[in-house]
Amino acid sequence: MPEYVGMREKLPFTFGKRVSYLREIFARAPLDKYQPYASQFLRRLEENYELRNLVAHARMQVLPDWGVTFIHFERGTGNQLLEVKKRILVTELERVAWRLCRLSRLAQLLLERVERDEILPPIVAVS
Repeated sequence: MPEYVGMREKLPFTFGKRVSYLREIFARAPLDKYQPYASQFLRRLEENYELRNLVAHARMQVLPDWGVTFIHFERGTGNQLLEVKKRILVTELERVAWRLCRLSRLAQLLLERVERDEILPPIVAVS
C-alpha cells in the first residue's frame, strides 16, 4: 500500500522494536481505525512476552499433579551463562492459559476486522 511503502524496508528484528513498528503502522491511515484493537493487543502481548519466551524456548519438566519447571539460560556478567529455573503451579498455568486464549481471540478479532474491510492486498502463496 502506498501509505506504508517507506516503512516496509524498516522491519526490525527485536521484539520491542517490532512492537513499536506495529504501533507506528496502526497509527497511520488506513489502518489507524483499528488502532484501539491493535494497541490493546500489543500492550497485552508485551505483558506476556517473558512467559511467551519461556514457553517457546525453555526446557520443561512437567509434574502432572504439581505443575511445570521451566529451565532456561540467561547471560550473566561477562561471559557467564546462568541456568534459571522457574516453577509454575497448575493453578497459575490455568490462569495464564485463559489469559493467552483471550489474547489470541483479540488477535483474531483484529485480523477479521482488517480482512473484512478488504483494505490490505491478498497474501499470495509462493511455492
